[in-house]
Amino acid sequence: MLRLGVTRQIADAAGLVGTRLGFFQQALGTSIRLQLMPFRSAAAEGEALEAGQLDAAYRHIQAERVLGTNPVQAAGVIEAELAALGARRVKSKSLNRALARIEYTNDPLALSVQVQATRAEAAHVIKRLPPSLTGLYDLGPLNQLLRAAGEPSVPG
Repeated sequence: MLRLGVTRQIADAAGLVGTRLGFFQQALGTSIRLQLMPFRSAAAEGEALEAGQLDAAYRHIQAERVLGTNPVQAAGVIEAELAALGARRVKSKSLNRALARIEYTNDPLALSVQVQATRAEAAHVIKRLPPSLTGLYDLGPLNQLLRAAGEPSVPG
């Protein structure tokens, strides 16, 4: 069994789509059962992951593709998965507006971390910027999966 974390929010659309369309279970095969663990926020999900209450959070590629190429299908799938997770019903009109404003990507935007760290140092939120943020992300496995799916690699 694999305990997979997902949040009950539109911002977690890729997780909702990946679950409802069976992408995660398909990747696991038939020998591993997927147990979805819903959370109210990404912070709560992260705490559970760190505490060992989850085996994984996700990033898979097929769900991002559905979100980017078929927003009508994605909206219906998201509504169904949110209902299955016990979230409050989202009006279709609101969901469609939200999906139109959000750009979903497989890129964790590793290069933006340096920009944010520099701003945090300038605002005195952090005392000193580390000499290098290299190694913060290991993009090797993600880029391998992206290449296998015919998608471009992400920088960082």
